[in-house]
Amino acid sequence: MDKITININGGFGRVVSATGVIAELKKKFPEKEINIVTSYPEIFINNPNINKCYNINHEYLFEDHIQGTEYKEPEPYKLQGYIDGTMHIAEGFAQDLLGEAKYCKPELHLSERELAEAENYVKSSKKPIILFQPFGSMGGKTMDGKVILEDPSYRSIPIAFCKKLHDKLSEDYQVVIIKDQNQAGLEGWVTFPPMPLRKIAALIPYVKGIVCSDSSLQHLCGAMGRKAIVLWGSTNKKQLGYDTNVNLGVDIHKIQYNPVRMPGNDFDAEKRYANVWNYLNDSTINKIVEELK
Repeated sequence: MDKITININGGFGRVVSATGVIAELKKKFPEKEINIVTSYPEIFINNPNINKCYNINHEYLFEDHIQGTEYKEPEPYKLQGYIDGTMHIAEGFAQDLLGEAKYCKPELHLSERELAEAENYVKSSKKPIILFQPFGSMGGKTMDGKVILEDPSYRSIPIAFCKKLHDKLSEDYQVVIIKDQNQAGLEGWVTFPPMPLRKIAALIPYVKGIVCSDSSLQHLCGAMGRKAIVLWGSTNKKQLGYDTNVNLGVDIHKIQYNPVRMPGNDFDAEKRYANVWNYLNDSTINKIVEELK
């Protein structure tokens, strides 16, 4: 078959982590067209290694674009090396698509216009900008629109520490909170109007610094080679993080970390993750402040 269709499922950060292997796959099969199916097609804009990218909800996707092609649906979370804790997620995508667990640095192909607009925005700020993404996909939720509930996955930074860190950084910087529309914020938090994460990614080379949980922003920094300060809770920094980042957090033990995130397997999350944020204190804030200088 002269066409390969790759269905990359999962969240934004997971899809970003798969981008590097696409370049390697194109080197291995230069004569083949590579098409992508994903919920986040904007990640693949300007990518020279693919032919087309389709949204998972594209009309007649199977009949018109998948049927008759070599179909692949990589799933790192179910590979033995990933379950054993020895494999990075990017290596898992390589194992499934290339047949070898090699690390392939993620890629994001931004245009000169996107970068110029981002640079101009940053230059217009009266204070140096810090991007701060406190929540994972399950964080920032409320029952009453006011009180932010604790993230049941223990991936989002605890809200009390977020407020304390935000207030400290705001003394010297313009702190911009990166969050979804359905995630709440606290009084005084500044955020962007709804915009694609791609536009936020274009800011990464120009802002003063990036502080985040294990979510999309840290994967974008990994792709762009820009240091982020990442605060880790329930997830494993060795398997989901990047050496270019400053990764803070306790070492996750087997009893606390379940790499196969399947429905129903986190009923004991509170018991397993109860102590993962214990390292957050004034010393942590001081370390972050020093890293941002």
